[in-house]
Amino acid sequence: MLEFVVQVDPVLRLATITWHSPRAEMGVFRRGFAALLAHPAFQPHFGVVSDWRTVREAPDSEFVREFVMQLETASQRGVFVGPWATVLSKAALAVYGMGRMTELLTETARFDYAMFTDPDAAVDWVVRLSKHEPAGGAPI
Repeated sequence: MLEFVVQVDPVLRLATITWHSPRAEMGVFRRGFAALLAHPAFQPHFGVVSDWRTVREAPDSEFVREFVMQLETASQRGVFVGPWATVLSKAALAVYGMGRMTELLTETARFDYAMFTDPDAAVDWVVRLSKHEPAGGAPI
């Protein structure tokens, strides 16, 4: 079974990772994140929509902390500095609860993070934020 699909739209400055697993696994996340960063069209300031709507089993707090650490490390290295939106299923209440924990852990992060149940709202949010000018004032 395919673990994930990475798509990048340079015009919108948008990357999408669609996960195909019923549960969040750190090894799968690391492989997907590495594939995103290695994608030839991806740029660090692009927004990312991470679609986890297939996940039905809530990740544990260790996964959430490692996930946040992976994104924060990438942000510190300058390989990912855009907004990140995670899309979760409305039906998986426990998964949603761990998503809220992730939002709390990223409040002081160097990147913007938000959780959504509506994929269109997630795309709108990351596209809007990824169009902002970088901290030097020069457009990207």
